[in-house]
Amino acid sequence: MLTYNQKNFVAGAVHAALNQQCDPLEIIFSDDASTDGTFNIIKDIVSNYTGPHYVKVIQNSHNLGINLHLECLVETAKSDLIIWAAGDDVSFPNRADQIIKAHNSTGAKLIFSDAITLTSKGVRGSDIHKSALFYGSYNLQQTAVSFALFLGATAATHKSLFKSYDKIPKNGVYEDLILGFRANLENSIYYLDMPLITYLEDEGITGTNTAQKNRKQILTMQVKIIEQRLSDAKKFGLSHKDPIIKILKKNQNWYKSRVNFYSEYYGISFSFIYNPIRTIHGLLAEALRANKNNRHL
Repeated sequence: MLTYNQKNFVAGAVHAALNQQCDPLEIIFSDDASTDGTFNIIKDIVSNYTGPHYVKVIQNSHNLGINLHLECLVETAKSDLIIWAAGDDVSFPNRADQIIKAHNSTGAKLIFSDAITLTSKGVRGSDIHKSALFYGSYNLQQTAVSFALFLGATAATHKSLFKSYDKIPKNGVYEDLILGFRANLENSIYYLDMPLITYLEDEGITGTNTAQKNRKQILTMQVKIIEQRLSDAKKFGLSHKDPIIKILKKNQNWYKSRVNFYSEYYGISFSFIYNPIRTIHGLLAEALRANKNNRHL
């Protein structure tokens, strides 16, 4: 379990992890240098635990951010299969058991499930995650250019999805969008069609209230994701003629040109030299989008 400044929710998440009804697990509570007392809450709960699971509590000396924190836990965990959990989500008691059974029967390197979603006010959420690609299709070409694959909070992954590829960028990239693509490259995904966690929804940078204000940040993130997927596809062994490589390169240029709409002129000029048509199309598309959104403000 990864935690960071989640004192209002972490107790429920910790108790849920310790109450998993399955054969003994290695449970690691890893705090990313919280400053609000989250780590002390974890230690207090674990100090009174007498159940069957092997429990380890650690805290980073400084804040690493999610992606580096994940990489560290991949090295720390003994099992090849890691069931991820966050400090503000609550796992159902049968979560680990269902995931382990699914992995043993399928060998899948990415296993994800449905979830019960709640808002910060404690009422039922929107379940918007069900519109993500993997809840209806594993089409690889669609996966290559999608920015909504599955609800990452429900994931369990095999270590090889980290170790067989280059490290996930430290900042500006959601790990589930990288790991989902890697797992689909390897045709190694399994969906458990049942809710196994209670997930606390938040707006994030792509939430409806903040997306327009952070448009350049979103586009920059999308460029990083496409570039990482391109690197991963090559690492996996796809040739430069493969349709997946071609579509990734096309979209890399497309999203870079849209970022340039928010850049200084030198960035636009540099892009125009190498991809004049794509740059013009991207700039026009982003200008039209911005104009449409401004009319609705």
